Amino acid sequence: MNGDGVPEIAVEGGVCFSGANNSDFFVFQKKLEKYEMILEDSVIVFGFPWTRTNGYRDIVTDHHMSAGVYDRTVFKYDGHHYKEAQCTIAAKRCTYRRLGDERWLNNWQITPDKCDSLDTVIPPLCITQKPTQK
Repeated sequence: MNGDGVPEIAVEGGVCFSGANNSDFFVFQKKLEKYEMILEDSVIVFGFPWTRTNGYRDIVTDHHMSAGVYDRTVFKYDGHHYKEAQCTIAAKRCTYRRLGDERWLNNWQITPDKCDSLDTVIPPLCITQKPTQK
């Protein structure tokens, strides 16, 4: 992760650690003689882009929220642990005009979201595309 020659360990939980679609995800870094957890999240998929923060590779995770709705989080290293830096919602389904009126979209709708927000409307409101019929 940081290129120092000491391997970090990324662990994604299997069947025993999984919920409906997501599984636990951890990143550990060796400090002295033991490993310390520097990231914990729940994911359906994760990746390591080439971008770096404070010498460590950034981490991107996707989390399944509902049918056709995922949230994506970019984590950046703060010098001690990974912290959420940017969050977005990717949806193929949206709320059209009022809650309960849900429509499927032809293309993914990507919208910014507050990280760790309990106020996120699922599915999100339709913003730019004309949705298809139910």
